[in-house]
Amino acid sequence: MANLRGSSFDKQIKDAVHRIAKLGTSRHNKSVNGFVSINRLNQAKTMLNKFANYLRNEGITSGKLNEYLSNQAIVRNFAETHILNENYAPSTVQEYASLFAKTLENLAENNVSIHKEVIEYAKELYNEAKQNFNADSYDTGRYVSELNNKLDALYEKNFASAVIAEVQASLGFRISEAHELVKNFQDYYNPQTNTVEHIIGKGNHEYQPKEISYDLVQKIEALHQNHAHIPSQNAYREDLKDIGIPKSHDLRITYAKNLYDHLKDRGYTEREALKEVSKELNHHRIEVTRYYLARA
Repeated sequence: MANLRGSSFDKQIKDAVHRIAKLGTSRHNKSVNGFVSINRLNQAKTMLNKFANYLRNEGITSGKLNEYLSNQAIVRNFAETHILNENYAPSTVQEYASLFAKTLENLAENNVSIHKEVIEYAKELYNEAKQNFNADSYDTGRYVSELNNKLDALYEKNFASAVIAEVQASLGFRISEAHELVKNFQDYYNPQTNTVEHIIGKGNHEYQPKEISYDLVQKIEALHQNHAHIPSQNAYREDLKDIGIPKSHDLRITYAKNLYDHLKDRGYTEREALKEVSKELNHHRIEVTRYYLARA
């Protein structure tokens, strides 16, 4: 895998667009990846320019553009401010998220060095953009009933996928965050407090430490001791579908609903419960949490 050519971001963007254009046209002038039109190429160029300008504003200019596109912390922060922007229309958010994911994927297809984990994150970003920013047409009934039975079935099918699902269901993480925790558990687990710490969510915001059950710790450690294969996020999604969970985000929604109901049963007011669930989900606006609960 190679870096983009050029001594400046502008030259590297020119190289990137040239590579995407070559991918986008077949002998019969048919699109093979959605970038065959001049308009789509210009949109890809605009997105890469947005990213380059973000880097310049952050004072990050010494490396190659594709190296920064492979840095998940940088990409997450860029996405929070330039893609998942509350001032954008839902259709714009979805378009930007789709375009960003496709751009990364196409560059990787043309031998440009882009980490697979970042491409997976960009795809998940697009999936979340479709789910979380279209409140006028969101789907309800996302609560996972008979969760324990479904997890048992998943443990029979694929132990590693079941561990990731249990992390999502018991800790409320997004798919990318749960996958990162399971994959690099020792980086986040504090055995003195029996908590997972320093998990980074959207917008580079860190979760507060979360207590994790001893049983789940044992399962995650068993994966690593046995050198088990950790499935990709896409493979994990397919495993969930096989046991009757259509979308990975359903587990996060289920976690939110269960926690909210538990707090209400303990005597919390609605606003107190919403604030606590928001904190656990790493949300910074309780309106987003209300939206989650409305979909359960």
